[in-house]
Amino acid sequence: MADIEKLLHYALENGIINLSEVTRQVKMDKKVKAYREQITVWQAKNGRWNAYLPDGNGRKLVSRKNRSDLEAVIQDFCRELSNNPTIGELFEEWIERKIKYKEICDATVTRYRNDFKSYFSEFGKNRIKDVTEMDIEDFVKGTVVERELTRKAFNNLRTIFYGIYRIAKKKGLTTILIRDTFADMEISRKAFKPKNRETAKNIYFAEEEQKVIDYLTANQDIVNLGLLLIFYSGLRIGELVALKPPDLQGNKIFVYKTETRYMKDDKFHAEVKYNPKTEAGIRTVIIPDSAIWIVKKLHVLNPFGEWLFMHDGRRYTADIFRKRISAVCKECGIDPKSPHKIRKTYGTKLYDSEMPRSVICQLMGHTDIACLEQYYYFDRSDDEKKAKYINSVSGF
Repeated sequence: MADIEKLLHYALENGIINLSEVTRQVKMDKKVKAYREQITVWQAKNGRWNAYLPDGNGRKLVSRKNRSDLEAVIQDFCRELSNNPTIGELFEEWIERKIKYKEICDATVTRYRNDFKSYFSEFGKNRIKDVTEMDIEDFVKGTVVERELTRKAFNNLRTIFYGIYRIAKKKGLTTILIRDTFADMEISRKAFKPKNRETAKNIYFAEEEQKVIDYLTANQDIVNLGLLLIFYSGLRIGELVALKPPDLQGNKIFVYKTETRYMKDDKFHAEVKYNPKTEAGIRTVIIPDSAIWIVKKLHVLNPFGEWLFMHDGRRYTADIFRKRISAVCKECGIDPKSPHKIRKTYGTKLYDSEMPRSVICQLMGHTDIACLEQYYYFDRSDDEKKAKYINSVSGF
């Protein structure tokens, strides 16, 4: 045994044995064994040995006089399969590498896996060497139309393709240049589902906002006070539930944490990350003097807790606040709107003010005012106000 170990050590040191190649071969042998275990062999009444081998979406019968001959056919077949993995297998390999090198967080892993499950349930069964550029184009265009994808959803789909084919290219499994494939698709903008820009569904009108604020103020508990704080600070819901008592001082809120939600062991988990959603997210938010009482009341309700929003020793998650605001909206007789719609309302009010754009970006945690203009700003003017504007135009 000692002599064998010395020989192996010598072979490794002198490049006679390539460790990476041995590792690759071991992985391939494991795959071959896994494929083989899925194939059943039986002997027919005529004495011949038979097995069904997977063939695309179906299977084909293979028969030989001797079992050893059939096993040789099966072994060759499984080895070929191991060198021609499915789209789904390459997706998992891509994800595992991302996790290994800490390139993505748990929440992103969950989103990628949900998207793959949603879009690739059938296409993911195809083997990489059998997929043509035309197959990819037909699948992508068909998915955009049939699933009514928004531009953002399409970008997520494309990211998954880039990851899968980057792995496939490095393993020498394909010659397809996936970026060129997408660049040549010429998908019309009209094919994408337009983003909902209807004001009534994206923000709170002034009357609605006042109804909700009045209700929250009249029914004060720690959750309702948290929702009130969003109206006066524009915090993301993940940032709100990640606050600790020291983060609130007078009229200042120090934002540097956020809640992230991810799937693990078939269950959703929520935990706090000590870094914000974006680099601009690390910020100090100033609340108006009229809202300082909210901060004081929160400190009174939870003076010694680790987290600002807690119950029975446990931190409240964002879902608690989402459910509460939905219930409050119903109580106020308005269509349910999420905490993010409160943030959009806050951003719209800032934008309509004479506040410098740089200050708005800092308060919102945006790197550019264009983000607010494109995704957060909505006109809150009612018909009466619009009529007043029209009637004031001198040309009419």
